[in-house]
Amino acid sequence: MIQLLEGFFSSLQWLVIPFAMTHPAVTPISETARGPESWIGEIKLDESLGLYIDLIVLFILGGMPFQVHT
Repeated sequence: MIQLLEGFFSSLQWLVIPFAMTHPAVTPISETARGPESWIGEIKLDESLGLYIDLIVLFILGGMPFQVHT
């Protein structure tokens, strides 16, 4: 029974994609498909170096273990 419900809910995820792609807050794929040169920006390390270090440690160690040990 659990496997049946898991299969049902995993198939529902595909129903969300059209709504997510047509949401006004999402940039159309035709604008982002121009290539990586339109994605490149600047990182201002003097303003947010601590945030980047914190996120890197969070991604490397994982969310819950990192939160438990801090």
